[in-house]
Amino acid sequence: MTACLLMLCLSVQQVVRPPPVFVVVLPIESDNLQLAHKLTDALRVKWSRNASNPGQGVQPTVVLSAVETDQLWRAAEPAGVATDLKTVANRLAPAAVGIAVWGTLAETGGAFCLHVRAAELRPRAAVVLDATFRASGERAVALLADQVVAELVGRPTPKPVQADTGPEPPAGGLVNVNPDLEQGTGDRPLGWDRVDGLTTLWIQSPDGGERGRVLQMDTRILGSQASRWWQRWRDGATASDAPEPTYSRPPHYDSVGAGAGVYYASDYYPVAPRRRYRISVDVRGPSRGSVGAPKVFVKGYGLVGSASGVRREIWRTYVACRNAKGKWRHYWQRFQPAEDVRWLRIVLYAHWPADVYYWDNVRLTIEPHAPTSRPAHPSP
Repeated sequence: MTACLLMLCLSVQQVVRPPPVFVVVLPIESDNLQLAHKLTDALRVKWSRNASNPGQGVQPTVVLSAVETDQLWRAAEPAGVATDLKTVANRLAPAAVGIAVWGTLAETGGAFCLHVRAAELRPRAAVVLDATFRASGERAVALLADQVVAELVGRPTPKPVQADTGPEPPAGGLVNVNPDLEQGTGDRPLGWDRVDGLTTLWIQSPDGGERGRVLQMDTRILGSQASRWWQRWRDGATASDAPEPTYSRPPHYDSVGAGAGVYYASDYYPVAPRRRYRISVDVRGPSRGSVGAPKVFVKGYGLVGSASGVRREIWRTYVACRNAKGKWRHYWQRFQPAEDVRWLRIVLYAHWPADVYYWDNVRLTIEPHAPTSRPAHPSP
């Protein structure tokens, strides 16, 4: 059973919770690069959604994001099923990666076939899955990702938590700075990452009025242009250096929204032990369609690895902000981080449909009640 891949049980006498297993989904190989990027991203998202610890005594799993994976294995370097285990192990094992997944996607007459391999890299590299999955139709990519993750994890992927859009009760103390995005200089709002000038912009609200400055995400940008620009941006280019946007055309399957999507992150904030938190946000999404939804992630980080430790994501939750329908709408949700989380970080994310999204009033607050205890990594 490949479900055993994620059920690395400890002795019942073990008191200290084991470190998480870090999972890397390598860029899938295919003649259709856009579908390959979309499938790679779907595998990461669906496995992340299914990766929280289902109970005590089970080793938790953390799936590295596209940005984290790109530092180990470039997105422009697909890893097909012919890529040998030794190559994968030699490149990833030194980075403390425990599990790697790679494969080849082929299309024949509208049907898709994914030959995928998965391997445990620690303590000794060994292939644990070598299988072929098939699907067809408009949802083929999602169906393939569901099949692979269910085979590896041993259970279906749960649906995302939906935001609460009802009246919000009084919040506690504010954790993050500049929630209304009004402060900052140049291409960087105070307390947030730099905008890239192509897919993320820090602008005056298009609605005018009292809303002030907001964050704009554009997922219509051609995926290939976004990838090239992000590499330059990570190397130090600023928003003012961004190229003129090249937009995808309907049905927008070559857009950045059909692939990796667009992320935007806050600074890191220390965690108060055993406290419940709340994330709230104003979102204005596209008026068309109900498939997909912008999401607000709250990611938890701890120290992993060497004596001094490396800060790495070990926990996450997220809220799907559906039904904005072209108007500003307020969303909120409560959560409690795992006990070994030391920092929290807000990550805004938009992908499909390919369109323009706006964000404002992103608030991370501590719930106004006494601390509580909870298991280290409970299920969502």
